[in-house]
Amino acid sequence: MLTIVDAKKSTYNYGVVVKPVKNVSLFYGHSEIALPVANNFSAASVPAFSSGKQNEFGARVRLLDNRLQAGFTYFDIKQSAYSVPNPANLAVPQPNPLFPPLFSDRHAKGWEFEATYEVSKGFTVIGNFTDFTNRDPNNVAFRGTAERSGATWARYEFQGESFKGLSVSLGVNYLGRRPGDQAGGLTAASTPTNVIPNQPSFWLPARTLVDLSFGYTAKSWAFQANVDNIFDKKYLAASINRFLVYPGAGTNLRVSATYKF
Repeated sequence: MLTIVDAKKSTYNYGVVVKPVKNVSLFYGHSEIALPVANNFSAASVPAFSSGKQNEFGARVRLLDNRLQAGFTYFDIKQSAYSVPNPANLAVPQPNPLFPPLFSDRHAKGWEFEATYEVSKGFTVIGNFTDFTNRDPNNVAFRGTAERSGATWARYEFQGESFKGLSVSLGVNYLGRRPGDQAGGLTAASTPTNVIPNQPSFWLPARTLVDLSFGYTAKSWAFQANVDNIFDKKYLAASINRFLVYPGAGTNLRVSATYKF
């Protein structure tokens, strides 16, 4: 018998911005989402929606004749029925038919900082840093999520007539350690009064990469050369489990040219 899924969900989005003094803005925002999860062929246990709520507030400032712009934001996000791949499908041989995905709630909260600073004419530095937690109901981190990350990018555009249109940029980006697999369930030592959740069995180590870029812009032409991971850093980029880990890319050169007519 075919079951018709008939479900409705209302969502709300609003925010407010206040400027208490010149060059300082305070803001608050609230947003909600609802994405359908179940269909007419889903089991009765599958939730109708994956719902999320986000609250954020912070401040933005402009200083030094607008040469320095900075912002700080605190956020708190809750999501229900977040789809997690079923680890049983990674067995060898692979089950047929495949097991359905698992669903878990998650709670992410933390802060982020970003800034842009024009040090001098033609020389600009931008940067950001984020520190947050992204956990399931048992306070276990999700696979592949780095809870600390940051980056900075410095760009200098030559001002003299001899090198007009030439620019050079240098960037550094950092990604904290990440769970290498998705833990789930409770350990055999758990009791009703002392719940002990399983933890990820391994972690991908933190990594820091350095990138370099050159650019040249003329009246009709534009050239760009990017060198990613200039020091050929060896690192692990992602993983599914202990037996499926992806290495990061080594030094990579990308060149492009654009002509406008």
